[in-house]
Amino acid sequence: MPEVHYSQEQAHPMDVLWTQIRVLERRAQSRDEEARRLRPSETERIQSLERESRELRKQAQALRKQRIDTLTHALGKTMDLKLNT
Repeated sequence: MPEVHYSQEQAHPMDVLWTQIRVLERRAQSRDEEARRLRPSETERIQSLERESRELRKQAQALRKQRIDTLTHALGKTMDLKLNT
């Protein structure tokens, strides 16, 4: 199987996933920090930010799982190739 090379303009899919994960985590952290800065009387806004943060972290976790599954699958294919040669 030929090795795939990516140009500067074309990011590796695993790098793209990792970037998306980091962006989601940073957005969640931003929501958490904003919620901490609010006054306790702003409960509706705090709850909204907390929900957003949880959803963003959930999305990041799903992408993390997808990335791990993809890497595991690729590693398995590599091992199969080495065993069959």
